[in-house]
Amino acid sequence: MLSQRLIEEKSIGFKGGIYHKVQIELANNSNHIEGSQLSQEQTRYIFETNTIGFE
Repeated sequence: MLSQRLIEEKSIGFKGGIYHKVQIELANNSNHIEGSQLSQEQTRYIFETNTIGFE
């Protein structure tokens, strides 16, 4: 069941899974609605590194 998989991925902090992907997509879409100009790659970087520095 999808909901169980999402719960499992969240609880173990699994990167690259369905939960991680959806979290990034939703954050990116929300950012665009709010007028942010962060790219999807920049949003992913923030989630994966817990920092806001970009190269």
